[in-house]
Amino acid sequence: MSRKSKAITLKNTETRPLRLWHDLFGFEGVDQTLYQLWIADRLPQVVLIDGRAGIGKRKFMARLAAHFFCERHNACGVCEGCHSVQQGHQGDLFWLETEGAIKVADAVGLQDHLAYQARNSPRLAVIIDIESLNDQASNRLLKILEEPPAGVLILASCSRYEKLLPTIRSRSVRWRVMPPLLPQSMAFLRERLIGQDRSDDDIEKALKMFGLSIGRALAYLEQGSAEQKARLDRLQRLLL
Repeated sequence: MSRKSKAITLKNTETRPLRLWHDLFGFEGVDQTLYQLWIADRLPQVVLIDGRAGIGKRKFMARLAAHFFCERHNACGVCEGCHSVQQGHQGDLFWLETEGAIKVADAVGLQDHLAYQARNSPRLAVIIDIESLNDQASNRLLKILEEPPAGVLILASCSRYEKLLPTIRSRSVRWRVMPPLLPQSMAFLRERLIGQDRSDDDIEKALKMFGLSIGRALAYLEQGSAEQKARLDRLQRLLL
């Protein structure tokens, strides 16, 4: 069974968040390695990207997906293929991401997507936080995870590998990703926090508190800076 992919015009970007990777930090070369393994027919059809929460796996998944549709196959970020991934209208890509649990209806949508054959690229499914599958959705996907159709690649991210059902773990190949080292992470956050009066000691403590998770440390430091600014603003108003 085959079908031509249609480009869907995105009229409301608020209902479909952009999937960008221009500020992704870490993961150097991992996406290119996985893509080359696929080209060489050496990549399993179900790959689980496992790593700590807040290290940028969602952005990494977007960049990895872009390799398959990029005109240069390097996730350049500027071609029409990359834009189709960023803006969510790539017909051969199914991006499954929910705020809560992944339910049966979501699993059915993924199954329907993979039932068709792609024309010039793999039929790709990305599942963000696959550990949020509820039991019914997990059972629904077991068969397709065990025997994906030809030309299909399923990429899933996970922050709590131990929460996955044993049947899900046994049907996927785990690719463990680690956060950047402390000095590199500190340099990255120092640049992002310019003008927010954060010392190296503050940055180091935040990174260690969150297990070198850059995203969570940045959110914590930015929230602290915002609260501190709000307190200073209130004090200034009182003085005036």
